Amino acid sequence: MKKVCQIVLLCFIWTACEQVNSFPPQEEEELDTQFTSSSCLSPLCTPVIGTKDTSCVRMNMMRNGNFYEPSYNWICSIPNIFLNINQFWINGGTNGRLVVSLIFPDDITVGSYPLLASTEYIGIFSPTPNGSTFEATSGTLNITVHDTVNHLLEGGFDFVAEDLSSPVTPDEVFTKGCFVAHY
Repeated sequence: MKKVCQIVLLCFIWTACEQVNSFPPQEEEELDTQFTSSSCLSPLCTPVIGTKDTSCVRMNMMRNGNFYEPSYNWICSIPNIFLNINQFWINGGTNGRLVVSLIFPDDITVGSYPLLASTEYIGIFSPTPNGSTFEATSGTLNITVHDTVNHLLEGGFDFVAEDLSSPVTPDEVFTKGCFVAHY
């Protein structure tokens, strides 16, 4: 029942959050290039001065050993009725597919947090809109900046996600992930 509620909530989130294209779509989303620290969020995402520009979200990562930078990125804050908290959802995807979501409390502070299914700190991968959902079974979310005055979040992540409905499906491995989000 909890899994069904999470999937229903995930569908609700995608319809409730306005997807914002913060960078032009790319033809080739998975690039077999070498990941370097300078490729993490370069150029930096900067909102328009004097506005609370929530369209300024950027993330990239290694997915199964290949560099991946989603072309559509967005952030939203949603109440979690099961945990009785508000959660940020930082999402990156490609036209509704290959969506990576990081979910955590909106009052998060700088620090490291375990990413696990059915907790306050969740990593999710959805390869297709109506297909399987892979959930983090191990991993870490590192928040390096949470500036509540200027509405800025920055951090990194690594996680292994499994399709919990089909144990024979290969795991998805996300490493060297990083994000910056203005909310």
